Amino acid sequence: MLVACQRDVTSEVVIIGPNMADPFSGAMGATSVRVGFEGDPGSVRSVNTSPGARFNLDVRPTNPRSEARLRVDVLRDRTIIAQGATPPVAWINVGAQRLTVFVQPADSVALAPGGAMLEPRADFQLVPAGVRGAFAFTIAPGRADARPDWYFLPAHKQQPYTFSISSTFDGDTAVVPLPEGGGVLLLRGDRAIVTNDTSNGTPPANGIPADRRALRGASAVSESDYGYVLGGRPEMGPASSRIDRVDRLGEIEAVSYALATGRYRPGVLLLAPRTSATPSRYLVFGGQDPSCASCPALERWSPGSAGVAISTTVATMGASVDRRTEFAAVCVQRDTDLNCAKVLIVGGVDNATGALATKDILLDGLCLRSDSPVNCTGTEHELLSVRRRGVRAAIGSDGRRVVVTGGRDAMNAALYSVDVIDASDLATLRLAPGTREITNADPAVLGMNDGSVMIAGGIDRTTMQPSGAVWFVRGSIAPLAM
Repeated sequence: MLVACQRDVTSEVVIIGPNMADPFSGAMGATSVRVGFEGDPGSVRSVNTSPGARFNLDVRPTNPRSEARLRVDVLRDRTIIAQGATPPVAWINVGAQRLTVFVQPADSVALAPGGAMLEPRADFQLVPAGVRGAFAFTIAPGRADARPDWYFLPAHKQQPYTFSISSTFDGDTAVVPLPEGGGVLLLRGDRAIVTNDTSNGTPPANGIPADRRALRGASAVSESDYGYVLGGRPEMGPASSRIDRVDRLGEIEAVSYALATGRYRPGVLLLAPRTSATPSRYLVFGGQDPSCASCPALERWSPGSAGVAISTTVATMGASVDRRTEFAAVCVQRDTDLNCAKVLIVGGVDNATGALATKDILLDGLCLRSDSPVNCTGTEHELLSVRRRGVRAAIGSDGRRVVVTGGRDAMNAALYSVDVIDASDLATLRLAPGTREITNADPAVLGMNDGSVMIAGGIDRTTMQPSGAVWFVRGSIAPLAM
C-alpha cells in the first residue's frame, strides 16, 4: 500500500493487479515499486518490497499546479513486470481520497478489477467521460428498460445511474455529449431525450426535425460549442447524408450542408483540432450502402461545410480502399498540435465483391486533412492474426498501442482474438501467454485516459446473450525516469 501526499493533504493510493489482491506476491513476485508523475522526474520515488509488505512514500508533483498522470512501475530484479496509471489529474484540486491504480503486465489482456458491467449490453456505445472514465448509455436490443452504466477511473469500478432509460435507445442511438457539461442527447428515430447522471431525461423543447425523425444509426461528434449528428438510415431505403447541429440544451437544428454520401453508423476520427484560424477536420468513414459502387469509403468533413470524398491508392500495388467498408480507422501518430499525421485502416470487406480485405493500409494524415480534394497514397501492411470484417479498434491515450478485436471471419463466424499493434513501427505484438482471447463477440472498444484500452460488452461466447464482461489491455509505457 502506498501513501502519496499532495500539498498538505494525504491521499491513499492502493495498487492492485489483474485477478489478484496483491501484485507484489505470487506469480508477479515484485521486488520493488516506482511511483511518480509522468514527465516529472523530481517527483519519482521507489521502494523495495516483498510479498505482503506495506509501505509509505511521499510523492508530490514538482509543480503542484500541474496536470499529470500518477504512474506506477512494478519491478522484479530491476525489470518492469507491470505498469499502471491514473488519468491526468489537476492535483492541486485533489483532496483526501483513496485512489486505486490497476497495474497490468504490458501487452496483456486482463479482466477489469472492478468486475462486470452492471447491465449486460450488446451492440452499444462507450462514450468517453474524461478523467471520470466512460459512460454506456445505450442498452442491448430486445432488453427491457435498463440503467446506464458509468465506468469510472481510477477506481476501475462500475456505478449505475439512479434511473432507467427506455429500451428504445439501443445500438442504433446517436449519443451526443453536449457542450458546457450540458449532459447527453440520445437520439434514435422519433425519440430523443436530454439526460445526465441525475436525470431521467426530457425531450428537446423544439422536438426533432422532420427529416431526422425517420433516421436511426447516426453517429455524433462534439465540440466546445455544438454537437453534430451525422448520417443514419430510415427503416427502409438508403443511408442518409444528413448533418444536424445540436446546441448545449440538446436542441437539434437542421443545417444546409451534408456528407458526400449517405452513411449508416459511420466512423468519425479527428484529423485536426480547431484553431483560431481553421475549423476542426474529421475523417468520416464506412457505412456507405453496399449497392452504391460510387460511394466513397472515406471523406473529410469540417463543421460548417459539406463532406469531401477522398480517393486512396497504395503506392506499392496501385490498390485502393475506396470500396472498403466495415473497417476501423485509427490515428497512430499525432504531431505537437494534435494534428493526425498517420491513419491506419485495419480489416474490412470489399463493398462490391464481399471479399475480406487482405491488407491493412497506412495513409498520410496531412493528405487526408488537406483542404483540397486529393488522391492520398498509402502503404500496405499485414497486421491482423486473422482477416476480419466489422472490426473494432482503439488506441490508448498513451498513443503507443492499437487494440483490435471483434468482427467476423470469411465464414461469418464471430472472432474472439485480440491483436495489439505497436503504433510506432506497426509491428503486431506477441501477447502474454493465455491472454490472446476474450469471451465477448463484437464488443465496444475505447481508449481510456489512463493509457489503457477498454473492451466491454457484446455477445457472450458461451451463453450467446448480452455480455457484461470488461477487459483491459495496457501497452508498454516508457519507464519512469528518476
